[in-house]
Amino acid sequence: MGAAKETEGAQTLRAAVAVCLLGLFWTLPMGNASAWGWDESMHSELPAVRVLLGATSGEWRSVSDAIHGCNQYPFVWPLCLALVQAVFGVSEFACRVAGTWIWCFGLLGLFELTRAVVARRRGGGAARRGDDLAPWLALGLGALSPLPLAYSGTLFLEVPFAAGAVWALRAWVRRDGGARRDLAAGAWLAVAFFTKFNYGLMLGAGCAAAWILEGGAALRAGRVGPWLKAGAGLAAVPALAFAWWFLLPFPEGAETAARHRAAFGSFLGGNRDMVPTPAGVRILHWACFFSFSARLLAVQLAGVIVTLRGALRPELRVLWLSLAAMTVPLWSHPFHLDRFLIPAGPALWALAALGLARLLPSGARWRAVCLGGAAAAVFSYPEHDARTLSQTTRLAATAPAVRALQLDTFRGWRNLTAGRPLPTAGLAREEHDALSDLVASEVAATERVGWLGLSSGYSPAAIHLALLERGGPPERLLRDAHRTMDVTFEGVDPGWDDERLAAWAAEFDVILFTDPPDLRARRARAFISDYQRRLVANLGWPHEVLGSVELSRRRPEPLSVKVYACRPPIR
Repeated sequence: MGAAKETEGAQTLRAAVAVCLLGLFWTLPMGNASAWGWDESMHSELPAVRVLLGATSGEWRSVSDAIHGCNQYPFVWPLCLALVQAVFGVSEFACRVAGTWIWCFGLLGLFELTRAVVARRRGGGAARRGDDLAPWLALGLGALSPLPLAYSGTLFLEVPFAAGAVWALRAWVRRDGGARRDLAAGAWLAVAFFTKFNYGLMLGAGCAAAWILEGGAALRAGRVGPWLKAGAGLAAVPALAFAWWFLLPFPEGAETAARHRAAFGSFLGGNRDMVPTPAGVRILHWACFFSFSARLLAVQLAGVIVTLRGALRPELRVLWLSLAAMTVPLWSHPFHLDRFLIPAGPALWALAALGLARLLPSGARWRAVCLGGAAAAVFSYPEHDARTLSQTTRLAATAPAVRALQLDTFRGWRNLTAGRPLPTAGLAREEHDALSDLVASEVAATERVGWLGLSSGYSPAAIHLALLERGGPPERLLRDAHRTMDVTFEGVDPGWDDERLAAWAAEFDVILFTDPPDLRARRARAFISDYQRRLVANLGWPHEVLGSVELSRRRPEPLSVKVYACRPPIR
């Protein structure tokens, strides 16, 4: 028994070393060509900085406000970023590196999850063919997926969720009837839920279905009591966490709980009235971004199919149910982004590795031959897959310039190096810094700042963070960061009259805006220009040009953006 434990420890150590080497390769240096976009700055970094500054200054009320202000996008990831920046200082680069190492932690969890499945399936008996290789295959499949690696350098929530989900699945598989392991599995599920609500619900649904099926087996075996006891252990931590957040969010009160419930319901019901994303786009993301090539995805699916034979066994059943719970809602929902595929990765890679390991021969020589041949087949000329699929799904552009841009995008998808593009949706680094420098040159230390713009590339949070990074007092961020400083963040005109606009403007000492108001010059957001005009012409706020910034875009000519500052009229 001791020797077995020592062997398991050695395996974990080797996997950890391999993952650390990957992490060093992926982060030294890391591509950092893009600044953070709206979701990154508003929902991840700003609450993280509020928690950090509140804690270091002893403003615990600000810490609580920041945590409970995470209504739609939960607080686990901002808390992690706050801890990282408590060590390294407020730094966008430190946050991006932390995200990559979180993904490394998830890859180690993928190795441990697959090994736990192998151990549970073996049940103390002799090792079966492929048992030694399956964890390494899972680790390799996860590491070769460009999609989570690309997003690991961003502050989006999909990669942190996947990292938490894989450890939650491992804890679930390792349950052996002991109360401590049931509590641990429930705790990891709670962590996953409070990393991203909707994905947490889907993971919880898969695990709940697995628990119900366990109940059927327990009923037939006459062991309903232990099954109910295990269920109580699994539900204990999530139930306490849900009660705290949705019923009594100490140290807040009932009003905050109601706000949490309303935001949660609105978030789950959002984006349902959108035009459905074509199936071809989803297939292309699965085959050529989630996987290194469409051929590799086909190989993985073949491995998944092999595991169907044992899908009713508890350790495989939870993976199958989790995979179904992750993929079916995402495929059927009209709104789709490529990063939505990441949470399905852990269950898929573990199943694929387990199935592929069973297909390979047991002899080391023939196994190496098979793996080498498979690698040559799936990694040779991967650009062919994306080109062929885009043509098959009729997504290939006919205009040569647009087609060239598509092919360049496909090549960027496959980048597994430290210089990979970061899909932040933010401005280019030099453009973001130039805009931030203009803002910081105008705003005094204690002034309240408003933002009469609407751009996913530069958010109100980016202004607060830019002022802090350029020497602004932390007290101003704690004072103002929770206040609404823009007219709207949606592409819909709220219909304010001059009286409502004046009431909003009176909250600030200086109001900044750009022309055009959206930094990508989207026509649907041009209505903000009318609010800018009325602020100056109707309400008498004098304005001055701070400067201009040239923004690159897909068209040959750059977009010249002027930056303005308005101050209240002298009465």
